[in-house]
Amino acid sequence: MGIDSEWKEILEKCFGHCCHLHELPKPIKIDLVIDDMSLNLRRIFDLHSPIKKWDEIGQRLRTRVQSLRTSDLKRYVITFDERKYVPLSKKPRQEERVAKSMKKTTPFTQEEIDGIRIEKDVVLGEPQNEFFEKIMLNRSLQQLLYRFASEELVDIILPTSSSEQIDLIIDGGIIRKAENDYKEEEQGYVYISTRRNENEKEFVHVKKSEKIGEGDLKIPKNIAKMPNGNIYIRSNDGDMIPILLLNMRRWIDKNSKFIKYGIFIDTRSRANQEKGCIVDVVSLWRNILVYFKEYFPGIHCPIETICLLILLTGSDYTERFPQLGPATVWKSFLEGGHKILFKTSQSRVIYDNERKENEAILMDDSFGGMCHQRYSLTIKEHNVFEFLTFCYHKRILMGNQKKRKQNQYTSPSMERNRIFANFIIPSDEEIISEIRRVWWTLDYWMNGISDSKEPFTDPIELHKTSGLSKRGWEYDNQRVVKRAKHVHHYLSCKNINNKN
Repeated sequence: MGIDSEWKEILEKCFGHCCHLHELPKPIKIDLVIDDMSLNLRRIFDLHSPIKKWDEIGQRLRTRVQSLRTSDLKRYVITFDERKYVPLSKKPRQEERVAKSMKKTTPFTQEEIDGIRIEKDVVLGEPQNEFFEKIMLNRSLQQLLYRFASEELVDIILPTSSSEQIDLIIDGGIIRKAENDYKEEEQGYVYISTRRNENEKEFVHVKKSEKIGEGDLKIPKNIAKMPNGNIYIRSNDGDMIPILLLNMRRWIDKNSKFIKYGIFIDTRSRANQEKGCIVDVVSLWRNILVYFKEYFPGIHCPIETICLLILLTGSDYTERFPQLGPATVWKSFLEGGHKILFKTSQSRVIYDNERKENEAILMDDSFGGMCHQRYSLTIKEHNVFEFLTFCYHKRILMGNQKKRKQNQYTSPSMERNRIFANFIIPSDEEIISEIRRVWWTLDYWMNGISDSKEPFTDPIELHKTSGLSKRGWEYDNQRVVKRAKHVHHYLSCKNINNKN
């Protein structure tokens, strides 16, 4: 979800050569590597050579870290998801993924779970890919796997010289023998120093979790801990690019007004380097600003606008609007949709203010360097609804033209009826509910790493009077989180489904 190949083509075409790099620009030297291991563990298992024992998994993890160790590298950060801190609004997507996995493989029985040991000298189950999928379906086994990976990384080979010493951090790691206020078997913030002698024992330090549940949000949080430098991110998460774009303003130096970092995301497959690419995120951010200044000078929040359009085509939290892909949404925006989105509202900054019921939360481009602040900016929800109406009309016209080319002898009335019969448009209520989920996700991505008491709003919050969902999610009768079909709103919207 998020940035797919179609969006990458649009970004590449409109905003310069920053989305299809196949190697790092020279002479870039990397200061920080961040490895989203919740995703990349699958790659460790997917390598073509078979794995017999768990020891080999540990060796592959250490080799992965060692492969990027250079004299310039200062820190290597590995992130694991912490499910207890993932927002409840992720539950529907998680359940869909579990259901999809269960079509391919059968989960372990309790008897099998009790017999599994993830330790050295223990033989893996076979086939190894299916065995991994089954482990990830069970929370307790997943924790055991994270613990094994963390403890194997503690044994990373000592540097051969002082120039190769780095800090290794496991954000969401699990270490059984730890100090201070950290509880055994809990995920925490693990610091492993390679600046040590062979006889030194106190080289592993663990702090309590920072309570950021998802690896893709841990990444900008860890970037902010570096004073400056070039960051290399190993992740193929589709949501990663918009999350970084939305947090870029936190890294603007107050004095120079420049981004303090170079940030590159490597989405390539190790087995096939042609699959995926390296994205220069800072260049992409800068080119979006330049593009909007030239073609849409009246829009004062170009980064947030792009991320809003991406969210309308799906993410880990939002559904793709039926029939509306990236090409349709972007074409609609260029051909008049931008005037609809911003026709009645100007961008304005709000810090920690109470939002209005029918306004979205975005950010303003004029502030930089405020790494720990919440940002918000208002855009009318009604404008987004009308923009989607416009997108659907565009999509119908595009479908109409395509049908005419396919069959020139069909009467216009018959052709129009067939198009509408095959064209699924959600109800107004469903559209408004999805818009509300888009708003919440945008706010979560922007402010999820801030130090405010409540970095993001409760996605399950209900309106006190109507009892309807305010953010787009609710509990069902069994207290299972689901996407709400109806939300509390004051909108008076035209009916998109009107075919006349």
